[in-house]
Amino acid sequence: VDMKEIHELKGINIYYKAMHTNYFPKVFQIYASEDGEKWIDMGKTEVYKAKMETELGVNFLGKVKMRYFKLFPKSFYVRPQINELEAIK
Repeated sequence: VDMKEIHELKGINIYYKAMHTNYFPKVFQIYASEDGEKWIDMGKTEVYKAKMETELGVNFLGKVKMRYFKLFPKSFYVRPQINELEAIK
């Protein structure tokens, strides 16, 4: 995701509403970058109990400057579904 300019974020939330249990994301790894070249591992989200509608999120240890962030699905049932992303300032 390119936010078009550098922002200081405290975290990222991921929202999904699945029509079927096969679309529940289980784990996403999140990476951040200021320049799109050097990436920092920001942690992972994990679902402990899958529901039809839920929120996953990562809170960083303090504010992190970034222009870009990547979400990599690391574990999912069939394919992950994301409905909305929220950058937390």
